[in-house]
Amino acid sequence: MNNMERKIFITCLFVVCFSCLNQVSAQQYPVFTNGFHLGVNVEGNVAEKMCVHRIAGDLPEPKAYPALGWKAGLEFSYHFCDYFGFSVGLDIGTTSQLAFRQYCTELFPMENFREHFFPIKAQDRRYSLQIPIKMEFSLPIKQSRWSLYGRIGINLIDIIQATYYAVRSDPDVAEAMCRMIFYGDEAHDCSFYLYDANGYKLKVDAQLNLGVYYQLPYHDLLRFGVVANLAFQDKFSGYYKYRLHHNEYGSMTYRHNYLGIELGYIHCFKTRKERIMKKIENAE
Repeated sequence: MNNMERKIFITCLFVVCFSCLNQVSAQQYPVFTNGFHLGVNVEGNVAEKMCVHRIAGDLPEPKAYPALGWKAGLEFSYHFCDYFGFSVGLDIGTTSQLAFRQYCTELFPMENFREHFFPIKAQDRRYSLQIPIKMEFSLPIKQSRWSLYGRIGINLIDIIQATYYAVRSDPDVAEAMCRMIFYGDEAHDCSFYLYDANGYKLKVDAQLNLGVYYQLPYHDLLRFGVVANLAFQDKFSGYYKYRLHHNEYGSMTYRHNYLGIELGYIHCFKTRKERIMKKIENAE
C-alpha cells in the first residue's frame, strides 16, 4: 500500500467512525428535510504522482510529481429519513493528470555524459464525464447552523466511451479510444511511451467525503469538505528508454488516486407540510 492509498484508507476509517457517532444523534434537528434536493459542486484535487521504476541501467529516470486536477457539476439527492440520504451527480473533470520532468541528453556521444543532463518539463491531462453515486449521513452540531457530514460511494468514469463501444462493439472503435501518450524526438536521447488499454471500458473508483455544512437563513446549505478517490486499476502504463543507451530503460504507471477539497451549494426544496404552513401564515 503506497502513501496515497494509506491516506485514503485513514480517511475511510474517519468516515466509518463518523457514521457510528451519527447513530447517537437522534435528538438533534436534522440538516436536510426529507425529499429531493438539487446542488452544484466544484472540486479541486492533487493526484498521486506517476510511478517510475528503473529496470536496467543507472542513468536518471524521469522525475514524476503530483499534479492538479478539477471537477464540477450538478448533484441530485434524496433524503429518506432525518440523517441519511443518497445522491447522484453529473460531473465533468479530470480523470488522469500527469506531471514530470525528463532528464535528457543531447543526441551525440559525450565523454562526460552525466554532466550534460538537462530537464524537460511535461504535463498531460485527460477529461471525461463522471457520475458519482453516494450514500450520505449528517450530524448536526447543537445550537448552531453548522453540521458534520460524511459521504461514501463510487464514481463512474468514461461513461460516453463505454456506451458508444457497447452500441458499436467494433474493435477499431475500442482501439481509437485507447489513448497513447508519447514524448520524445530526434533531438533528445530520452523518450517515454504510455498507453491506456482500457479507454473504451466503464471504470469505477471508490470515493470518500468528509466535511461540514453551513445552513443559510432560508435553509439552503453550503458545503465545505475534503474528498479522497481510490482507483482500482492503473489508468496508464508504459515505459521510458534512452535511445543511445540500450540498457537504460524502466517502467511507468499511473493510477488516479487523489485527495482534494470540495465546495457546494445545496438547494433544499420545501416539503408539502412546509408549503401548507407557509400558506397558513400568509393567510393570517
